[in-house]
Amino acid sequence: MHIEEVLDQHTINLDLEAETKIDAIEKLADMLYANDCLFDKDEFVREAMDREKTEPTDFGIGIAIPHGMSSCVKRACVAIGRLKKPISWSENSESSEHKVSVVFLLASSPDDKGRSHMEIISKIAALLIEDDFVDLLHTTDSKTGLLDAINTHLGENYEQ
Repeated sequence: MHIEEVLDQHTINLDLEAETKIDAIEKLADMLYANDCLFDKDEFVREAMDREKTEPTDFGIGIAIPHGMSSCVKRACVAIGRLKKPISWSENSESSEHKVSVVFLLASSPDDKGRSHMEIISKIAALLIEDDFVDLLHTTDSKTGLLDAINTHLGENYEQ
């Protein structure tokens, strides 16, 4: 699976305004719904938040990857939001180590038996170990530049 199958310019917001974790997830889910990835946005948000209650998805580097595998997902997809103002991701902590400024929201369907879900998480994790990519993620103002960097780091060719 190539990343452009699950991510495009319409599911990236480099100026996301959100005050809380659920606010960020809802706004990213709005983009997925508008991009025809979800049958039911509200149900997907509930399932992603239930997953967050089990184990928060903050990576500890200012990036979180909330995700949900749900029958309300039409097709696997990812939304990326860079927050205008970092937010606390852990309800128990206001410390800066639990502040998140970039969120990758992953949606997948149980119909693929977890194949795309694990493959996408693996690709995102591969990106996040690259310091120059993480720096770009925090600074770029270009959605196409971000997509190009993602594909370069993953060794994929993105066609706009």
